[in-house]
Amino acid sequence: MRDLLPRATLWVDGGFCTHKAAPPADIDLVLFASRRLVQHFDQERWTRMNQLITLQNLTAMAPHTVERRIQPMGGLIDAFLAEEGNADDVALWDHNWSLVKDADGKIVDGERKGYLEVEL
Repeated sequence: MRDLLPRATLWVDGGFCTHKAAPPADIDLVLFASRRLVQHFDQERWTRMNQLITLQNLTAMAPHTVERRIQPMGGLIDAFLAEEGNADDVALWDHNWSLVKDADGKIVDGERKGYLEVEL
């Protein structure tokens, strides 16, 4: 990731940041990157980036395939790209990742949790 984006902020969430009886099944990441940098990626850099992030709602023509979700590392990573400095992106991820869910995956009203921030 650092090779593609020498400067970015990475948020880490999921079982690595909370205590649960079961070990984490994957690591959840959101990468906040500069729009200016990403918009100048060539095809080779986009190919490399797409190998590192979760791809959703994909359709291939030959052979005809529809996939709801493809995650890096065989599903061990759930990673998303967001725009650095975009208040809507920050608010969306902060809200979603601050929610606390019970053992059945239901949101616990009034509870909030944190996540880890890493500067690349």
